[in-house]
Amino acid sequence: MFAIGERLPGLPYVMKCDSISQKDTSTLASTIEHLIRSEYYNCLENIRKHENLISQNSRNLHCLGKYSRTFDMSYNLSNPAHVDSGDITSGVSIWLRKQLHHRESDNDNWWFVLPNLRTCDKDMKGIAIKLSHGLCIEWDGRIIKHCSSVPNVPEDDSFIGAFFSAKKKFL
Repeated sequence: MFAIGERLPGLPYVMKCDSISQKDTSTLASTIEHLIRSEYYNCLENIRKHENLISQNSRNLHCLGKYSRTFDMSYNLSNPAHVDSGDITSGVSIWLRKQLHHRESDNDNWWFVLPNLRTCDKDMKGIAIKLSHGLCIEWDGRIIKHCSSVPNVPEDDSFIGAFFSAKKKFL
């Protein structure tokens, strides 16, 4: 996982990743932001509001016209259950698949899991969401434990995740 956005107001940066170029990263970032802006506008506006409130003594943090100063991008991510103590707002994720011609199957083993949530049925603990290209979810990772499964990624494919939330360390 790596962060994309501004480290300091007005100074864009991208953490290096061997599997994607700077140009492709910029294109992907703006496309993802455009996709989620239409459905998750309130969440993104809340992120922007918090980022601007925290640093009101400096100039507007969104000088590059972004909805959030930074977001996390992952490739073929698998991680243990955790909460995001570094976030200061709830967040939204979108998952994408690099090769759309691959047929999605249960063998992909690509899941987002909320292990501590319960369904209405008291015997059911945890919620597992099968990930697929274009799926978006909003949740508060500061208080809801979450993780992702180990995906079985075909050699010529990548499973991409993008997570938007206001972050303490970037403010």
